[in-house]
Amino acid sequence: MADYEFLNLKPYKGYDVHKAWKVDCDGRRIGKVVYIVSDDEDAIGEEYKSIAEAHRFIDSISTDG
Repeated sequence: MADYEFLNLKPYKGYDVHKAWKVDCDGRRIGKVVYIVSDDEDAIGEEYKSIAEAHRFIDSISTDG
């Protein structure tokens, strides 16, 4: 079974953005990198293929302009 590894990126408009990838039981990366948006501890939205897609999602839900 694969787990995810995360790298915390710079927050965007108050939301956390994480770069994530699956790793196998030996710690090797498998699959493609995805970007995940979270509000505190809960992931929101989908898995995005690029940081730009994650930022567009945040822009669409943000009241911060």
